[in-house]
Amino acid sequence: MNLFNLRSKFFRREVESRLYSGKKYQLPKLEKKVRENFPVQLARLKEEIVKINITQESPEFPEADAILGKSYGSYYHYNENLANLPPELGNKIAWKINLENLPNGFDPVAVWANGTLAYVFDLSILALYTGDEKYAGKAVKEILSFDEENPFCTGLNWLSVDFAAIRTVNLILSVVNLSGTTELSGSTDRIYDIILAHSVWLDNMGEGTEELPANQGLVSLALLLCGIVFEESPYGKRLLFESLKRLERDIYGAFYADGTSKAHSTDRHILALEIYLTAALILRQHKAQLSEGYKKLLREACRTFQSYLRNDGTFPNLGDAFPVNLLNFLSPYNNINPTIVMALALGYFEDLNRVNLDLPSRLATDYFLGGQVLSRVAGRGQISSGDSLAYRSGGYFLIREAGINAFIKAGESLSKGSVSAAHGDLFGFELWYKDKPFIVDNGTYSYFFDKTLRDKLRTVLYHNTFYVDGGKLLEVAGSLGIRQDYTQPKILEWEDNSLETRLVCQHYAFVRLLDPVISKRTFQLDKQENKFWVKDEFYGGQP
Repeated sequence: MNLFNLRSKFFRREVESRLYSGKKYQLPKLEKKVRENFPVQLARLKEEIVKINITQESPEFPEADAILGKSYGSYYHYNENLANLPPELGNKIAWKINLENLPNGFDPVAVWANGTLAYVFDLSILALYTGDEKYAGKAVKEILSFDEENPFCTGLNWLSVDFAAIRTVNLILSVVNLSGTTELSGSTDRIYDIILAHSVWLDNMGEGTEELPANQGLVSLALLLCGIVFEESPYGKRLLFESLKRLERDIYGAFYADGTSKAHSTDRHILALEIYLTAALILRQHKAQLSEGYKKLLREACRTFQSYLRNDGTFPNLGDAFPVNLLNFLSPYNNINPTIVMALALGYFEDLNRVNLDLPSRLATDYFLGGQVLSRVAGRGQISSGDSLAYRSGGYFLIREAGINAFIKAGESLSKGSVSAAHGDLFGFELWYKDKPFIVDNGTYSYFFDKTLRDKLRTVLYHNTFYVDGGKLLEVAGSLGIRQDYTQPKILEWEDNSLETRLVCQHYAFVRLLDPVISKRTFQLDKQENKFWVKDEFYGGQP
């Protein structure tokens, strides 16, 4: 057992001891000046992070009243899902809840998505732009309400590392945005404790429990913000130091050298880039800095992300959906928005050159980078996605020409030594023609709502690839993990010239059958006749 796991075990025992005896867990007492200077620290962070020119003409917010009407539990199918919530889960210590034993018909992701406080961040953005304190008052009310309904370490919202980290980022930046408002000033002591509770939980539960290694940076980013908030204390200085080290480590676990994400599902590619880009933006004016190696890999990831985007700004969709942005910026709920990430990348790295800005991406750019950068980014021309590209490290290939746009997965599903929410979709692809979807990947709509259906939809039978005699490409382990990837994929040929683009790939998953077969798939685009076809070949087996 490593030191972190030992510390986490002691933390859980201490929490259980307090809760079972009817007492509250005692948060650490930081130096008195840290609490006293909390409003000042928030104001300093606002000056460092938020670049919006408040005096400029405010944009139109057609959804403002709808956002004002939201509350915890009012979006992401929460209410209809809540009817299936086992009553005992609300009062159960989080780590005593076994996700694999949840009943069919209940999806904890609906609870977690509501628990990110994305709508609170949206309210704080509206308060920044409009100066109307009704948004600030609503945001503070919702933070306090969430705290009342979700006692520390109790219930589903204290179970998911991913979503608790996103909540922490939303919570801190929302409070930073509300700094100086009268609505916040009356609740600073309590909000200080809420942030500290999230910091303690992530510090003791975050590392080593993350199910998707490509997104370990979520915890590091959240603790980075906690460290900055409590920077005047030794506790905060430790968090800041350790989270910076983790971010520098985690980014190499998230991306290959060519910038491709190590996450299986493409929505997780968006989230991973958003995490590491947000960390870089937050630290732009802080004395703590990220290394040049970090920034170099981040630039490559941004370039790769840029190349994936289609002409209309949409992103390939293979694997599972992820329901929320790290920071929402008034995006529609239930959907991760790639244009936010691309806009921030364009502002941070000036040599990138592709843009199609919607309102959320404009707000994000204005928020982190300011109006001048927004004007520069919005003024750039849009590049047509016409080049075929090969990303061998991550195993992604793009074949594009004259309206044909194919996104192909030809890499391993399982990174060595890690757990991944992977699918049996090797050599699967998504095909668009003239900016319209023609062949799509179905993925799965939920990890937990129907576990039998979830496992079925992850198999090779439900993807745009082939199978032989019912053979499997991989062995699953619960709703999220996989035990073994049998494929051992190999790229036999990649050719892109003036006449054609051709990808030939091979895997060995079916050599395990009683009648062994080596499987090969060829993707070919004839540029002269503008024809695209897929050819499958199988070697071995009985005649």
